[in-house]
Amino acid sequence: MIQATHILILALSFVLSTPLSVHPQQVTVLGPDLKPRATTLDKVTLTDENLLRLILRAEPTQPLNNKQYVARLTNGQVLIGTFLGTDEDGESIRLAMGYGQRMVSFSLDDLLSFAIVGTPLNSDTNDDKLFLATGETLVGFVDAINKDNISFVIGEADDPIQIPIDRLLGFTIANKSEPVKPEKGMARVMLRDGSLLLLRDTQLKLATATLVGTQMLGPDSPTHRLPISEVKYIEPMSEGQAIRPLTEFPMSLVSGGEVFGVSMPPKYLPDGSINLHAPTVIGFDLPIGAVRLTLQASLRLDESIPPSRRELAGCELVIMSDGKAISKHELKPGEPPVRVNIPLAPGTLELQIKPGVNGPVLDRVRITDAELLIQQPS
Repeated sequence: MIQATHILILALSFVLSTPLSVHPQQVTVLGPDLKPRATTLDKVTLTDENLLRLILRAEPTQPLNNKQYVARLTNGQVLIGTFLGTDEDGESIRLAMGYGQRMVSFSLDDLLSFAIVGTPLNSDTNDDKLFLATGETLVGFVDAINKDNISFVIGEADDPIQIPIDRLLGFTIANKSEPVKPEKGMARVMLRDGSLLLLRDTQLKLATATLVGTQMLGPDSPTHRLPISEVKYIEPMSEGQAIRPLTEFPMSLVSGGEVFGVSMPPKYLPDGSINLHAPTVIGFDLPIGAVRLTLQASLRLDESIPPSRRELAGCELVIMSDGKAISKHELKPGEPPVRVNIPLAPGTLELQIKPGVNGPVLDRVRITDAELLIQQPS
């Protein structure tokens, strides 16, 4: 019996000391040409100067539930989580963030907007705004925020009023965006729930399948150990080049936005897509250094439209760079989305949706994954 036990212990020791056979995780990388390439995680180095984005998960982001809040910060971070209340002085908000429910705290001075998931808000550079569940909007400034109510001064009033949090869709604060200056070891990290974090001293630990870094949230910045199963993508930040969503930049309506006398303006959606209806032209003043555009375009036909009517849809996407047409694509019902990856000239960018042979009938277009490659001057 003793000998059998000894043999069993030796066998277990051998099994535990033998490396487990694990298949390397399949990932996608984007370089300066913005073309996706498949590789495995063990072959990726975050310090590679040609690595602009490491995609770990391809599925769309999805908040944990529709009762969470989205906080957009002045430095570009987007935090999605459960509202835990505020600090005693009413000047900081606390969230339980992500799948791991990690507690984070940030100052109202660093906040652009705070709203229930899925609520689009129109910010204002001059005033704070409260958006009530009744559809009303109050203009003034946020005096303080508490777990159950918000203290708000309307217009030129002398005293604040108290409005219960459960009566609000959200609020915006007239702070200015302050993009961070890239530095070695810094990364943008998108989580599966849609949170976008900025981390310093970022390290990918393959042995423990974690991403480690210090979040940029003021003097008490927390250090996170994020399981890579929670991470959608990682963007190492450098002074040379970066990928930025087109929807981060102001959009202007050049023409159109009306169909058969009905107003149908272009819209930015909370998921980062753009909804358009032909005939429409939207324009963007390109940021300095924008040299390439990628996007995906498709007709937006839901199941409520019968097959007999779907055939009436069909339009053309024309992309204009600095006043010249550089790319044209037909969008047809039943066909896969059109993928675009083209160089840009400095100046302006216009996306034009032209009606098809049947006129602007059901010419609804959805543009997703619209991004710019921006190269910083050396």
